[in-house]
Amino acid sequence: MLASTDRDLTSVIRQGLFREDLCYRLSTITLDLPQRRERRSDVDLLATHVATVPDGRVGFRRRIGDGARGVLRR
Repeated sequence: MLASTDRDLTSVIRQGLFREDLCYRLSTITLDLPQRRERRSDVDLLATHVATVPDGRVGFRRRIGDGARGVLRR
């Protein structure tokens, strides 16, 4: 199971807004990642990956132009 949140679960549990036992079950492995807007270098990597995923059309190749990459970075 994979769960994600942008909230600090410790403080949410203290406020009584999230069950402590559920947090315990979900927190087998915890990864703290910065938000995507703080990882602008990932934009090119993600865009390239999405563009190269096969879509079933033989001989069809997608690419993302520089203008589109600039928009994604902003």
